[in-house]
Formats: sequence, structure tokens, C-alpha cells
Amino acid sequence: QCRAEECCWCASQLGQSREPSKGAYPATNPTVIPAFKFQSRQETIDWRRFSAIDVERVARELDLSTLQDNIKGVTFCNLDGEKCPYCQQPVDPVLLKVLKMAQLIIEYLLHSQECLSASLALQDGQLQAALEDQKHLKCDLEKQAEELKNVKEECRRRKKMIASQQLLLQAGANNYHKCQLCDKTFMNYAFLQGHMERRHPETTAAGEQWEFLSKNCSNQFTSSLGLLFPWQEAESVNQIEEERRKKFERWKEEERTTFQKEMEDLRQLFLTEFKDISSKNSTLEGVMLLLNAWAFLVINYCKDVCRYLLPSVTEVCTIIALLLHSVVHMLV
Repeated sequence: QCRAEECCWCASQLGQSREPSKGAYPATNPTVIPAFKFQSRQETIDWRRFSAIDVERVARELDLSTLQDNIKGVTFCNLDGEKCPYCQQPVDPVLLKVLKMAQLIIEYLLHSQECLSASLALQDGQLQAALEDQKHLKCDLEKQAEELKNVKEECRRRKKMIASQQLLLQAGANNYHKCQLCDKTFMNYAFLQGHMERRHPETTAAGEQWEFLSKNCSNQFTSSLGLLFPWQEAESVNQIEEERRKKFERWKEEERTTFQKEMEDLRQLFLTEFKDISSKNSTLEGVMLLLNAWAFLVINYCKDVCRYLLPSVTEVCTIIALLLHSVVHMLV
């Protein structure tokens, strides 16, 4: 048996088994995914064809067409009875097992590629159907929008027509003037007035008398209002002044209450501060009495001691006693 690194044929077989497979079988019906089953290996190897292939060039140039042309021969060839054409030794069982595993892997990848192509075709068909449905829905929506626009225009036109007809009816109803004493109607008020003067003169005289009385009553009412207005104005002014005075009194009372409350708070604050200061002063007075007694004792002690010391020492002690006495007075 030959080793792979010493036999060119085995090396070429290993190089072919490591190449990634590209391409697939022709796509089947996109709606049917074929079931997977490993096929039998019955094809023979074309050694001359494989020996003419430069594996390094194919890998370097990404020659996918060469891989596609030889993928079927590599995947479905029978390697059980093959021997090395140079040493006539059978193929190593482990190498043969590796090659068969590579064939199975390639076949499974081809099946996966076929399934993916079928699924892609199916999704593409569904996408196209969805796009067609979207296109039809868009057309229907545009038609409905156009119909809605036309309906709105028709509704607006009919509203304008109804409004104009109502105005015409109102104008026509107002143009007719009917006599209250007979069934005759006239186009304007002047004709009705002439008819009343000609056909119903007693009503016209009564109307004139009534109009005269109405004017007199209105004049009397106006004069009465003129007499009442000054008194009402004076009363309203008095009421306004009274309201202002009451508001001012309420404001003064509120301000007085607020001021008294603030003064009471301030008095309480001052009392609290005074109590604090008194307690502090009593404490300080006790301390000062103690300091004064201590200073008096120190001064007397220094005087007694200095009688038996030298004059210079006596002067120093006197100065210290005076300093202590001044400090005590400063603290007081």
C-alpha cells in the first residue's frame, strides 16, 4: 500500500475531496421538497480527466465551473476496486473510508442545496403572490379613495344646492305680504299699505290713532325714566361708597390682627432670647467670682512670698499679680 504523501494519485484524490462543492442538481418543483436518500456509487473514475486538472489553479482562481463539471463524477464514483496506476497497490482502507465519507458529505450538501433552492423558490413564489395581492389592494384602495373623493364632492355640491334653495324659499316667503283683513297678498309693503288705505280706511285711521297713542306713551315713559335716573344713579353711588367703606374696614381689621400676631411672636422671641442671655450671664458671673477669688488669693500669696525674696524677684511677682488683676477686670 502506498502513502498519501508519496503517491501523486492519492494526493490528487485528497485535494479533490477537500474542495468545497458548488452548484446543485436542477431545481425541482418549488412546492415539493424531495426526500433524502444516499444513492449507489456505480460510475467509474476518468483518470485522464482528473490527471489533467490543476487543483492548485482551481483553488487559486476559484474555478467553480471545473468543480461543477466534476462534482457528479467525484460524488458518485465507485472506489472499492480502484488501484494506484503507478504502484498497482490497492487504496488504503482508511483513505478509502475518508473518500467515501467525503462522497456522502458532498451528496448531503447537494441535497441541502437542492432543498434550499426549493425553499427559496417557494418563498420567491409566495413573495411574488404577496406583491401581486399588494398591487391589487393598492389599486382597490386608489379606486375607493377616488370614489370617496367623488362622493364628497357630490355631497358638498348638494349641500350648496340645498342651502341656496333654502335661501330662495326664505326670500320668497318674505317677499309676500298678506292682508290681515282679507285673503289678498301683495309683492311688497307699499302695495299692502295702499290696499289698506283704499279697502280698509277705518283700520288705517285706527292704526294712525294707535300709533299716535303709542308715541305719546313712549314719550311719557322716556320722561319718567329721565326723572328716575338721577335718583337711581345717586343710590348706586351710595351703595358703591358703602361697599368700599366696608371693604376698607375689613382690610383695617385684618391688618390690625396681623400686626398684633406679629408683635406677639416678636415679644415671645425677645423673651426667649432674654431668658437665654440671663442664664448665660448668671453662669458667667459665677465663673467671674471664682476667677476674682482665685486672683485675690494669688496676689496675697505673691505679696507674702515676695517679702522674703530679692527685690528683683519681688518686682517680677508684683508685675505678674498686676497682670492677673488686669485680666480679671477685663473679663469682668
